[in-house]
Amino acid sequence: MWERAIYDENVVNLSSKLNESQSKAVLACLLKKQRNHKWAVELIWGPPGTGKTKTVSMLLFSLLKMKCRTLTCGPTNVSITEVASRVLKLVTESHEADSGTDSLFHSVGEILLFGNKDRLKVDSETQEVYLDYRVKRLIECFAPLTGWRDCFNSTIDFFEDCVSQYAIFVENELIKMQEHDDENEEKRESCSYQAVALKGELKTFLEFMRDRFRSTALPLKRCLTLLCTHIPETCILKHNIQNIVSLFGSLNSFESWLFPEGVISDELLEVFSRPGLDEDSFQGFNDILLRLRLKRSECLTMLKRVRNSLRHLDLPSAINKRSIEEFCFQKASLILCTASSSYKLHLLPIEPLDFLVVDEAAQLKECESTIPLQLPGIRHAILIGDECQLPAMVKSNV
Repeated sequence: MWERAIYDENVVNLSSKLNESQSKAVLACLLKKQRNHKWAVELIWGPPGTGKTKTVSMLLFSLLKMKCRTLTCGPTNVSITEVASRVLKLVTESHEADSGTDSLFHSVGEILLFGNKDRLKVDSETQEVYLDYRVKRLIECFAPLTGWRDCFNSTIDFFEDCVSQYAIFVENELIKMQEHDDENEEKRESCSYQAVALKGELKTFLEFMRDRFRSTALPLKRCLTLLCTHIPETCILKHNIQNIVSLFGSLNSFESWLFPEGVISDELLEVFSRPGLDEDSFQGFNDILLRLRLKRSECLTMLKRVRNSLRHLDLPSAINKRSIEEFCFQKASLILCTASSSYKLHLLPIEPLDFLVVDEAAQLKECESTIPLQLPGIRHAILIGDECQLPAMVKSNV
């Protein structure tokens, strides 16, 4: 039933973006999936200037919405990058239409482009779907110290133990001062760390809080943004994305109350030092301090909820390029490469692909075409091109 609904939706969308012959070509291909044909080959012909690339892009976008695992090949790197760029634009436009231009996250993890970066001419627009770029970003997200788990733990520790962390910080700073000035021993024993801070020799609690918040919350937000961008929404799950959006809202709200003028450091230290259960004990404190106290509790709740939820996801455990690459191929629904580069898919332990779409098929040599056609599991092949154009030329004495 859901396939029928998506098919009907595509009919409406295609009629507004393609002409009649282009729409018929795309819908004929989609029917192969909708009617569950066992095996099918579709040939789409169009002379120059009839919008074949536009038609291919709409076809791939529709297959992506129908959750069909699709491999798209072309004769050259430039041609396949052009197709990837157009599909990416359609996905972005659709996302903005559904969620609004101010949407926090935009996942492109279902689209994967691979091959030689220089030959593909990957630019700033297409790099988000380029394999090597994605692998680097995900290694950053899963690696020790910079990974999402460590970022969560550091941020939670900060919110839970900021007072004790400040005390340790001050103690360490005083020790450093003592090492540089042996005569300072008497002063160190007689002064509390609050008094020393007030004299300007150490960071105040407020300054410490602001610095620590930046050093923990900002890396966490970057890491979560990368995860939501480079991993498909179907893998992260919709409720997790909603919780991450709420977490960002809580962190931003805490930051907005922490950084304005008017926050008194000693009073903030006193408020954060109290258990926080007895509301009567906070009588007399200004509204900013009370808001910070509430936002601190809200952030902790959301941090723990999101961290615990992400722990149960099927995310990579090994942190190396090979394992992350395999993860990207396994989770992608639309894979793009040249026909010759598709040999790599024969070597990867991934789920079988459903569709093969070959753009400018008449420009391919037969031996190139057989590489993706022999991939196990492919049930539908769609060849698009113009046999009247000059075919691929081979100059060989053999």
